[in-house]
Amino acid sequence: MNANNEDNKSNKENKLVIIDDEKLLRERLKQLFELEDYTVFIAEDGPSGLACVEKEKPAVVVLDVKMPGMDGVEVLKKIKEMEKEKDIKKKEQGQKNIEVIMVTGHASMDTVVEILRLGAFDYIQKPVAFDELEIIVKRALEKQRLENELIESHIAQRELQIKHDSILESENRYKTLFDNFTDGVLILDIDEKRYSYANSAICEMLGYNISEFKSMNINNIYIESERERITKELSLLEDDHKKIVEDIPCLKKDSTIMYANINSKKIKLNDKSFQINIFRDITLRKQMQEEKDDMQKQLMITSRLASLGEMASGIAHEINNPLYIISLNIENLEGELLKHKLDQDQSIKNVVNAMTTSVTRITKIVNGLRSYTHFDESADKINLNDLIDASVSIVKSMYEKDCVHFDLQLDQTSTSTDLYGNWGLLQQVLLNFFSNAKYAMKHLAESKITITTKVLSDLVVLTVTDIGSGIPEDKLYKIFDPFFTTKPMGEGTGIGLNLVHSIINRMHGHIKVDSKVGSGTQFTVTFPSYKKSILLEDENKTIQNIKLQEDKGQVLIVDDEKDIRDLISILLKRVGYNIEVAENGMQALTKIKQKSFDIIITDISMPVMGGLEFITEASSMKLLEKTRVAFITGIALESYPEEQRKKIETFAKILIQKPFSNKLFYKYLESM
Repeated sequence: MNANNEDNKSNKENKLVIIDDEKLLRERLKQLFELEDYTVFIAEDGPSGLACVEKEKPAVVVLDVKMPGMDGVEVLKKIKEMEKEKDIKKKEQGQKNIEVIMVTGHASMDTVVEILRLGAFDYIQKPVAFDELEIIVKRALEKQRLENELIESHIAQRELQIKHDSILESENRYKTLFDNFTDGVLILDIDEKRYSYANSAICEMLGYNISEFKSMNINNIYIESERERITKELSLLEDDHKKIVEDIPCLKKDSTIMYANINSKKIKLNDKSFQINIFRDITLRKQMQEEKDDMQKQLMITSRLASLGEMASGIAHEINNPLYIISLNIENLEGELLKHKLDQDQSIKNVVNAMTTSVTRITKIVNGLRSYTHFDESADKINLNDLIDASVSIVKSMYEKDCVHFDLQLDQTSTSTDLYGNWGLLQQVLLNFFSNAKYAMKHLAESKITITTKVLSDLVVLTVTDIGSGIPEDKLYKIFDPFFTTKPMGEGTGIGLNLVHSIINRMHGHIKVDSKVGSGTQFTVTFPSYKKSILLEDENKTIQNIKLQEDKGQVLIVDDEKDIRDLISILLKRVGYNIEVAENGMQALTKIKQKSFDIIITDISMPVMGGLEFITEASSMKLLEKTRVAFITGIALESYPEEQRKKIETFAKILIQKPFSNKLFYKYLESM
């Protein structure tokens, strides 16, 4: 209840201005936001909206693109110009930037690019879904909060630097200050080229303790490619001057990277030179910006794909009308031939049959295009062989003109090649395979795409094979990454196989690629059968019904197999645990010396130090007093020597036998 009151209080302090010429929409949005305790002002056009923004200084403006007189794009420009003119004054007063969310009935690609370039935070299409708009507003407010913290930090750092002389008169005084400082602080003894002081924040940021820092220098903190630049910039500091270097990758103890803005100042103390470095961790902000940049790239590509789909759909629709006329006229022609007793003339029959066959062929292509461009994401029973026939029909004629032929080897002997999935999405997978195969064989005079289906127990296996140029081994592992492509600029987006991978995962399938340069490529996709998929869907519903909680506890997963570590991490994160991993007992022992864990899940057999040895050592050091232990093994408990078996039973709460299903693992987890 208290949390809700805090949220409402926070919302009340956030002002919104809604500018829209549609009276019903702006008043409805005002009513809905006021129900959520926002302070809301409305305006019906650009000039009155700008006056309202100038007067009220809102946190967020919701702005319609299309308005009579002054349109939304012009209003956006004026808001950003207004902010630019008052930028210095705003920062001195600690004011936040105004975030603008654009509302449009028809978002063309040019409009989207323009409003984002001009500084809009995001956009939403009409009809406006309030829930979606509120989420965007909250994201904008969160961005403002982070930016405001950065401004406050700069102000705090500036004030801190003014007071450095007096602070450094007493070691106890600056230690007290810096130890309670939220930013990381490192003080470098310039003469000895060693760090003389590190506060607790920088220890937490980079993972070292204070004594470790005192034996380190600049070469230990910054990655090799940045050392020369940073050393040069900081060496130019004069006494009592400051320098800010931004977006610096810093090397943590665990070899991961933290990005920081570093505010540095050189001072003299007792005739010695020191350099105070204040670190602001911007890793999360940098990740958010990168995600936004990726999202904008995907938005552009998705928009292009949507336009292509609309065009294909329009073509299919336009072809259908003349196709229907041709079909009726063929029927009329057959009637006339019968009437005049010419229907038995072989040459005439051949002409009529050729026309009928062509109409049938065009009809299959048009139907294929319509199924490709009009689908939702709902799942149903689909027959893989039928889907392949329909998909091949779309491109067969076009491919054969380029001497690319299809060889279908479809399993007709088994009871069923039925799957549980979405026809349109799976058709996208096939057409992507066909397109890539055709491109890989473009240098060949004659080429072939072989498609096979096979039913193995409760699995349906699809293979698509070409005889093309193949994929280099060093690029093979990247082909499913978003925006990665081996094609030249302008010939590929790098999103096709990433989309394929996503669709197959959604169907509980598995994709494997085998390729050799000069010998071709084969994609093998394994799907669960229709019956198996229904069972998996039921199991997923069971897993999703497990009550989610935040911060259920700390878990350490120890296994030398990365896939096992990743799998268990995903399962535990789903239900609210915080996860750390180690790839052997030695690494795990180092981690539990630094912090305690509620649960340790460890493999028994591992290189360097096995799980049983690790747990025995940790127990002797009294590091497991409040920790529950689970062992993972691929060997039956009875197969271990009696002494090891007794130790396993002594230390372990449970023993998890490989392989295990998600459902079984959750049962193990609940038993702990």
